[in-house]
Amino acid sequence: MRKAIFVLFIFFIHPLSALSRPSKALEPHAAIGVATYSYFDETRGRPITVEFWYPAAQEGKVKPALNEDVWIHPQELRNAVFAKNAHQLPLVLMSHGHAGDRRDRSWLAEKLVQSGYVVASIEHPGNSWHTMDTVATLKFWERPRDVSFALDRLLSDPLLAGRIDEKRIGFVGYSLAGLTGLFLAGAVPDGIEAQIERNRSQFPEVTPEMLAAMDFSPAKQSYYDPRIKAIFLMAPATWCFVKEPSLKGLKTPVAIVATVSDEVLAFEEHMEPLISRSVPARLKVLRRGESHFVFLNRTTEKGKAVLGERVFRDPPGIDRREIHREVGSFAIEFFNQFLRSIK
Repeated sequence: MRKAIFVLFIFFIHPLSALSRPSKALEPHAAIGVATYSYFDETRGRPITVEFWYPAAQEGKVKPALNEDVWIHPQELRNAVFAKNAHQLPLVLMSHGHAGDRRDRSWLAEKLVQSGYVVASIEHPGNSWHTMDTVATLKFWERPRDVSFALDRLLSDPLLAGRIDEKRIGFVGYSLAGLTGLFLAGAVPDGIEAQIERNRSQFPEVTPEMLAAMDFSPAKQSYYDPRIKAIFLMAPATWCFVKEPSLKGLKTPVAIVATVSDEVLAFEEHMEPLISRSVPARLKVLRRGESHFVFLNRTTEKGKAVLGERVFRDPPGIDRREIHREVGSFAIEFFNQFLRSIK
């Protein structure tokens, strides 16, 4: 069972932990601070870990935040002092994909912080690379609850008092977190059991017995969070939201960026129904052969030896750094439109 999950994780969905080497040194005015916050949801018995990036005062030597060497992260100042003007900033929450973790899209956190945002990336217990649990993963409705719980704690955390503007909150979801974002935006799945059964062949560790014992009724509830004013999805999984009735409850502006050559979540199956039935506020379609994994961090040489090749090797002519610049600008334009204008 553990071997099957590991093989699935390396070669099908997501890579290992976001481990790093720093990129080029930041300018003094663009220092990025990072801190890890640990919360515990007593009601559900779930530990929720949040990676929090923010504008930092440039004090002392800039160094990698953690001793990591698989993923390339921006240079960060761990537990640094907030920049003097870092008050009442818009917040962007982030959610990882299946078997990912809270740091595997730090490239986007860097761009958002440099544009005046703070970023909080939630790690979902039971569905990160080092906590993988098949039954927990099937309960994907727990993910939007993780996000709302983390938001509750961030807004009440005395360490962050005055830092976050609670009226200007956005969300970024990658891959499986597409479901998370659609839940948060007000969508409710339709025909969930049939959809899971239809896709079960992709997950050999999921047995018929597991499915028979599952209570899927919580998936049919609304997890809309009205505090989140803009939803940004990258290569999102949408399979239980593709029927029109499930999208009638959408209340939050949604932006989508996807690639027509997605080899994990087929564009025709996941994107076309969502695009045609929800009319996204902003849409960007990549058509140059980009893979599903282009939205993840770049890897170091050591990372290339550890991760599955298609996780880090982009097709000829695709520069992941350029895609990150393009998608980052698209995300910032979207959030500026829907969050900056809020009074």
